[in-house]
Amino acid sequence: MVAALVVLLILVGLPLLAYWLGGRRRWARLDALGRDQMQAEREWMSRHLLDHREVAEVSSALNWGRAVPDERLRAAVVERARMVQDAERAWQQDRPRLTTAMRWLSAAWLLLLITAVVFAVAFGNWPGGSFFYLLVAVGSIGAGWWRRRNLQRAIELNGG
Repeated sequence: MVAALVVLLILVGLPLLAYWLGGRRRWARLDALGRDQMQAEREWMSRHLLDHREVAEVSSALNWGRAVPDERLRAAVVERARMVQDAERAWQQDRPRLTTAMRWLSAAWLLLLITAVVFAVAFGNWPGGSFFYLLVAVGSIGAGWWRRRNLQRAIELNGG
């Protein structure tokens, strides 16, 4: 009897809950933000007369911090990089407490990781599982730095 009630609750209650949550104003606001971003990207593509192949080339230049040979694509790379930088800056300014909390948590996590590596070396467990944690730390910290560096590098190489 209880199992049938649980199954009925899942089969009927879960879709009703999803329908109710989908109608909330918060989701509509998030959808509007997505539409605004898509509209800005469409305007950027039409302003630089880009097709999808060229958008992929611009994205590759942004991700790797490279120069592109075509002058029209260079302008698109610089504008797109500035759009990304402005969006990231606006996100951080809209959420100052979250940004600060994430920085503190990252610093605490890094200190714990360094402590774990020191203990692993001290007790002779190196390079066991601590090596993996060290790779994850370097990768996660390095990814943000690498992205910001490549965006700035793309602006410098394509801006001249």
